[in-house]
Amino acid sequence: MKCPYCQQDHPDDAQICPLTGGKLTPPPVVEQAGTTDAGRSRIALPWLLLAAAVLLCLCAIVVITIGVTLSQTNLGGEPLTPTISLRALDTLTPSISPGSPAISTFTSSDTPPPVQAPAQTMTPTATNIPMPIQPCVSYYDQTLGDLKFACQEWPEWIIETVDSQGDVGLYSSLVFDTASNPHIAYFDQSRSRLKYASWTGKGWNIEIVDEAGSVGMYASLVLDGQNQPLISYYDQDNGAIKLARQSNGSWQLLTVDVVGISQKTDLLATSTSVAVGWDNAGIVAYYDINNGLLKLAHIRGDQVEIETVDSSGDVGNYSSLALDIEGNPAISYFDNTHLALKFAWWDGNQWSIQTVDSSGEVGKFTSLVFDFNNHVHISYFEDDRDNLKYARWDEQGWLIQSVDTPAVVGLGTSIAIDLQGYPRIAYLEHSNWNLRFAFWTGQYWDAEIVDTAGEVGFYPSLKFKPQY
Repeated sequence: MKCPYCQQDHPDDAQICPLTGGKLTPPPVVEQAGTTDAGRSRIALPWLLLAAAVLLCLCAIVVITIGVTLSQTNLGGEPLTPTISLRALDTLTPSISPGSPAISTFTSSDTPPPVQAPAQTMTPTATNIPMPIQPCVSYYDQTLGDLKFACQEWPEWIIETVDSQGDVGLYSSLVFDTASNPHIAYFDQSRSRLKYASWTGKGWNIEIVDEAGSVGMYASLVLDGQNQPLISYYDQDNGAIKLARQSNGSWQLLTVDVVGISQKTDLLATSTSVAVGWDNAGIVAYYDINNGLLKLAHIRGDQVEIETVDSSGDVGNYSSLALDIEGNPAISYFDNTHLALKFAWWDGNQWSIQTVDSSGEVGKFTSLVFDFNNHVHISYFEDDRDNLKYARWDEQGWLIQSVDTPAVVGLGTSIAIDLQGYPRIAYLEHSNWNLRFAFWTGQYWDAEIVDTAGEVGFYPSLKFKPQY
């Protein structure tokens, strides 16, 4: 071995360097691979693992190759088209009620539909669909000459006076904004002007909308997507249908159409009903007195487009306008020629017109609403028997019922749908001059008195206080 001290070679068994006296350490014995069982195990194990991994990879490649080959051909040797089963998704697909908006679908072989920018500025979503939680009514107190407002806090109705300045409150129209604050348009008959009341959270703010002549009869109110009010009404001096729209705190007044002055004494002179389209345009249904027509006006800014909906006789008075869940207009109205209740619905391409009830003289004081399933509900007055009646349309047709019959009831009706989808109706009981409230229980109609203090309940407007 080589000495680390003198760098000379010494015998392997030498223990001391003969030159320096340093102690020598014999070199370690190194076993050759395979000379012991322990050595063989330490060296062979990594190679066995590597060989096993390579073998598994080769097996996987063979299996995948066979699977791909089989999946590309059927028993006849023809190529197979891969398919995807959607059966497992059935339980996740929501059910669509008849009359609900169509949902576009496509299969794996179709080209996916293009994504388009929405044409509407206000499309219903899960966050802006209001939940009806509390019925409220605006109405006229003839004894006091006041505009009143009542909300149900079961089992009572809480009643307050909104405006008592003069003789006010005829033809009231009630809506709620997205903060659940009420707004009311109405006629000031003592001064022949249109007024508007809105709740601020602390009190009622009252404004004069139009006082140029005798204006404000047959008012109808709606709020647009920015909670700005639109009011349609009748200008008696000029025989015109007008629209008032508030913007930036000021009112813009527009003449929609000149319809004439009525000479009839057994009917309202005319009627108006307003809605807001998804494009934020104003839509007004009204009766053309001069020509006996039901008309519909679309108002965008100061541009007015008018169409005739029904011209089959003297038709269109006591009109009530509502939009279905796709934004299509529908109108309930009185056919004075045939003394019947009629209903017109735009289906996207044309007007579909039906006679709903012709059993006697029926169809005055109509009120129209759609429920959450796009079914139609109409309340109206049966003149022959002085009864309040109700009609509902679904896929089976029209269902017609008498709601309240013991007295003269239904002179002025207003309908709304509760959280369960059941109809509720506010109306005047003319026999006792009471404001009444009828509701469907799921099995039968029931009714209660809202206000009986004097002669109250003329031209009620019923809406549910919403929760968003």
